[in-house]
Amino acid sequence: MKSPMIAAVFGMFVLALGMGTLSLAQEAKSPTQFTLGILADHNVSFVLPSALIVDERGRASGVTLAITNHTKQKQGFAIDRLHVKEVVKPGETKVVKLSVTDLDGIGTDQSVFPYYNQLDKAHIGGLLYIKRGA
Repeated sequence: MKSPMIAAVFGMFVLALGMGTLSLAQEAKSPTQFTLGILADHNVSFVLPSALIVDERGRASGVTLAITNHTKQKQGFAIDRLHVKEVVKPGETKVVKLSVTDLDGIGTDQSVFPYYNQLDKAHIGGLLYIKRGA
C-alpha cells in the first residue's frame, strides 16, 4: 500500500520539478526543438517535460519534437488539434515536426495544445503552449 503512494508522490514531484525548470529555461531561449521522454511507474505512464513553451517569434521554422519511449511497452503520443498520432515502441525515438501553418491555425493571445498517450487511459500528458506576442 505504501509503494503506490510513494510512487504517486514521487511522480508528482518529478512533474512539478520538470514544469518549473522548463518554464524558466526554455521560455527564455525560445527553442523550437524539444526532447520528450515517456516514462512509467507501476501502471501509470507520463511524458517529461509536461509543459513546452514556444514564443511565436521564435518558431519561424516550425517546432520539432523528439519523443523517446523509456518504458518496456509501446506508448502513444497524440496532439488531437494538430492531427498527430504516433505509436512509439520501447527504446524507440520518433520525431514529429509541426509546421508554422499547423501552429497558426488556432488561437489568439495564447494557444494551448494538449499532448497525451492515446493508447493508455491512465497516462499523464502535457501541454504545448504557443505564446503569442504582446
